Amino acid sequence: MFCAAAFSAHAQTTFRYKSTAGEKLKYRMMIADSTSAMGQDGATSFNAVLDLNTEKVYNDSMTVTAVIETLTAKVNNPMMGMGDTTITPTALFGKRTRQTLTPTGKVLSSNVVDTPDVSDPVVRYFAQHSSDLMQPWIELGATPVKKGDTWRILDIDSNDAGGKGMIYDTTTVVCSYQRNSDTLHHSCAVITYTVKIIMAGNLTSQSGQIELDGDGTGSGTAYWDADKGRLIANNGKTNVTQNLTLTSMQQTITQTLSKTQNTTIIE
Repeated sequence: MFCAAAFSAHAQTTFRYKSTAGEKLKYRMMIADSTSAMGQDGATSFNAVLDLNTEKVYNDSMTVTAVIETLTAKVNNPMMGMGDTTITPTALFGKRTRQTLTPTGKVLSSNVVDTPDVSDPVVRYFAQHSSDLMQPWIELGATPVKKGDTWRILDIDSNDAGGKGMIYDTTTVVCSYQRNSDTLHHSCAVITYTVKIIMAGNLTSQSGQIELDGDGTGSGTAYWDADKGRLIANNGKTNVTQNLTLTSMQQTITQTLSKTQNTTIIE
């Protein structure tokens, strides 16, 4: 979850997503994850083209379907029993996810419309780890701002851990409107941001109950076209440390997770 806000250097402005029913956008989504735990390292990366189709627009929300047009995925994760593998998971192509979001970019709901065939365990692995591909949104500031202003967004989320329990995240994003810039043939507001994450959860495994706690930080830069009301590019990185405690044995495993995400409009 990232944020964006004003464009004008001379007057305060409140920015919102602008769209009309039937409008289509396309983004390149590049995500790279790395993990380290118990002396073993793993890595997963995605290079995808995402199609967005605005279905309906209301005063306080809009409904958009997101579809993966193409995707190349790579994994090298010995901890999951997966060696260096590159696949093109065509089973995920063309499958719609319908999302409802506010004009500020806050996602109110996200539901799978077309369920892909994930009988292949490798495809299932990538499907479970590709949710970020369907989230190109940035969350906009709630109040008018001008160049030089800083604002804060608090987000509290709950996520299903693959049917093994729930993980609860509290994310605080501090944004700063730095300057204006011509980016990819768009006149953009340049917004830098920092991220703080706190997480907790209870999971079930074959070995018993696991308590999870962790925290993390991140930073990035977003480029927002205020006139058109859309994201042009967003480059961010987060680093998280998680502690997994097997309650029956009071044994704790610490793992670190790093993620980079680059989102760029395709025109």
